[in-house]
Amino acid sequence: MEGSGAVEAIPPKKASVVREQQPERIITSRVVRRWKPVEGTFAQPEAKCRWCVHGHRDPDSGALAVYAPTPQTTSIMMFLQIMINLGMLGDIADVKNAFCQSDPMCRTQGEIYVEPCEGINVEPGSLIRLKVNVYGLDDAPMAWRRTVVGFLEQHGFMRSLLEPCWWI
Repeated sequence: MEGSGAVEAIPPKKASVVREQQPERIITSRVVRRWKPVEGTFAQPEAKCRWCVHGHRDPDSGALAVYAPTPQTTSIMMFLQIMINLGMLGDIADVKNAFCQSDPMCRTQGEIYVEPCEGINVEPGSLIRLKVNVYGLDDAPMAWRRTVVGFLEQHGFMRSLLEPCWWI
């Protein structure tokens, strides 16, 4: 995950200073493991894991803007019907590790640090500094949406007046 630029490992010596001076800016984390179902008659499920910070312990949680609209089922169906009527083709895509690709985090109260959990390969005594809103933070979906909206606007797309999640 450090290769994504979303986080930075803080070595033990520096981490102990952070622990002493800013203990309220440190939250915990865990690794969530599960078996992901795979389509197909004889397909075996795939092992999947995700590092998740405990956003409910974020000291800024109560002051964050967190609204990130998602399309309603009827909007998706209407969008597909319009595409069919206009003879358009479409694609479906998934952005892997999307939140880690968000624009940089900007917190007025200071940086957020995370205690690494079992399964995170850092030197004992280290902390992890968050550079972006990673999975588990309350404002991560909104930060990701803001990043995508910025990209779409930069490339000349316009938001639909009909549905806030449609871009033309």
